[in-house]
Amino acid sequence: MKKIALSAACVLACLAAFAADRPSIEMVTIGNVGNKANSDDNGRVDYVYEIGKYEVSNSEYIKFLNSAATKTNSNKYYVWGKQEKSAPKCGIERAGAGTDESPFTYTLKSGKENKPAIYITAYAAARFCNWLETGDANTGAYDFGTYGDNFAALFANADKTKYHLPTLDEWVKAAYYNPHTDSYQKFATDDGTAEGKIVYQLSGTSEPEDVTIYEDYANPNGTVNQNGNVFEWIGYADEAGNGFLLGGYYASSEYDLWNQKLNKPITNLDDSSAGFRIAKGMTVPVPEPAAIAALLGAAALAAAVSRRVSK
Repeated sequence: MKKIALSAACVLACLAAFAADRPSIEMVTIGNVGNKANSDDNGRVDYVYEIGKYEVSNSEYIKFLNSAATKTNSNKYYVWGKQEKSAPKCGIERAGAGTDESPFTYTLKSGKENKPAIYITAYAAARFCNWLETGDANTGAYDFGTYGDNFAALFANADKTKYHLPTLDEWVKAAYYNPHTDSYQKFATDDGTAEGKIVYQLSGTSEPEDVTIYEDYANPNGTVNQNGNVFEWIGYADEAGNGFLLGGYYASSEYDLWNQKLNKPITNLDDSSAGFRIAKGMTVPVPEPAAIAALLGAAALAAAVSRRVSK
C-alpha cells in the first residue's frame, strides 16, 4: 500500500509541475447549439464548445518552446526556425545548441510579451494544442503516432473534446454569428463594423499589436481580434499538406478582412502574419436518472471495498 501511495504522490507531483508550467488561456463558451449556417453554409455547430478569447501570445507560446523544443531534433515539430529570419518582428529569441549539455532556451523580447506568436505553422500550432492538453506534443487531439505527416488525416481525425485548432465552422461561428439576433455580422466586432475596432490597413513593414487591443469591442460571443492583427489557422489540411488561415492581418484591406482565405503549407511558413487561437469541445452529456443511479451504486461499492482494504 505504501508503494501505491508513493506512486500516486509522484503522479500528482508531476501533474502539479505540468499545471504550473502550462499557460492559463482565457476561453469563451459558444452555445446556441444547432444555429443556422451563413450564406456560404458555414458556421453551424451542433455542440457547445470553447474558443480562445485572444490569439495565443508570445508569453503563452514560449512555455511550450521551453518544454517541447529544447533539443535539435525537436525542430521536426516545426515550432521554431522561420522566426529568426525576421528578428525585429518576432517576440521570442533562442539561445543554446540544442544538445543535452546546452539545450535550447527561449526568452521574450521586452515589449512583445503580449503580442501574438507569429511565424507559426499549423503543424506547430497542433503540437501546442497537444502539449497544452497532455504535456506531450505528440498526443492529445492530434494523434501523430497514428497519422504522422498525413496532415489531411491528422486534422480530419482530431479529438475535438481536447484542445485543438478551431474547425472552419467553429471559427466562423465564434467570429461572426450573433446569438442575440440569430444572424451573421460582416466583421468580428461588437456591432459588425471595422473602423477603429480592428488592426488592419497598416503597412507591410508594420507588425501585430497586443492580443488584447480593442478588447472593448469584442464580438457578441466575446472573442477579440478574430479579424485583423494576424491570420489564424483552422484545423484543416488537404492531401497536398496545405491548410487555411482566416480573418485577415494587420496589413489587410477592409475587403480582405472577411473575404481572403490563405492556403499555405502546414509545415513551412515564413510569414509574420500567421498566428492562431485554440478551441475545445464541451461534449459531456447530462446523465440520465438510471445512469446517475448506476454511478451512485458504483461509488458505494468502491467505498465498501476501500473500507475492507483499510481493515
